[in-house]
Amino acid sequence: GGVGGEGGGGEAFPLPLPPTVMPAAALDVVPLGLSPTARSGRVARYALLPRHAAEDGRVSLRLHWPGSASTGAPPLRICVSLYVSRPARELVKSFGRHAATEAWLPRGDPDPWHRDAAFLGWDQRTTAAGGGPAAGGGGGSISAVLQSMQGPDLYWEEKGPLQDPPKEESDFKEYDTFSTFLAACQQHGIDLNQPDITVLAPGNVACEQFSAVSGPLTKEVCAYHVIKGVVNADQLASAALTTLEGSTITYRRMFRKDFLDNAFCGQPSSPPRTSYCANVKADNGLIHGLNEVIYPGWSESSGGYGSEGDAATRA
Repeated sequence: GGVGGEGGGGEAFPLPLPPTVMPAAALDVVPLGLSPTARSGRVARYALLPRHAAEDGRVSLRLHWPGSASTGAPPLRICVSLYVSRPARELVKSFGRHAATEAWLPRGDPDPWHRDAAFLGWDQRTTAAGGGPAAGGGGGSISAVLQSMQGPDLYWEEKGPLQDPPKEESDFKEYDTFSTFLAACQQHGIDLNQPDITVLAPGNVACEQFSAVSGPLTKEVCAYHVIKGVVNADQLASAALTTLEGSTITYRRMFRKDFLDNAFCGQPSSPPRTSYCANVKADNGLIHGLNEVIYPGWSESSGGYGSEGDAATRA
């Protein structure tokens, strides 16, 4: 409520105007009248009755005192921010649906991050899953799964302290997506729906870093990310990694990581280090995540992460 009525000296203070609510459908504001205070003033009281939760739950309640010409009291405006949650029954139902469809993998479905038998923590920001249902495969073709799944988890890093308000470098920012890679494959006619393939999927950040140096993803580069045959992550060391482009990817095991040419593949990490998925199931094959774009003609002497010339990975 707002202070109004008579002050201690008998001077009249204006009562507040009726409060306004944004969005208007979120709350009913019911006046409860004026109540005396210990300082001989009066308080206008209101009951707030939730009606409808906004999309993000945010509601603003605005109070306005018009001021008083006789006392010289200036106008006063106050905005109170509230959060209106959905009804408890709806929240419980929503949580049950989430727990049944997203927080758990079906019995017998292997956890791509090789953790406990079935459980994926429901708070996706605090797990290394890189996206609950996406980690276990969302069903459909590889193209459809890549469109719907969450990509690598991203953190604010050096840009965190520059935010308003400042954030820690290790604070979660968002999940990446695979839209750049998907668009390039579609543009160049690389069919990700054909049977029995394994797709090595770089996220948008990896594609941006590659394009800044080497230009947009070409048809050859896109085709080089598609392996003929279904290759599990455990088989990368022994399988023939022949691509649709025609050449073969080089596998190396270094620094407790599986390297495919210049990129590492399917690497779980603890925040704030980014995780990359492995063995994501689709109807026509498997998906493994990459931290970099790979390209035909790469060799250890050509540079890049994990190459002979990369001092960072040798340190």
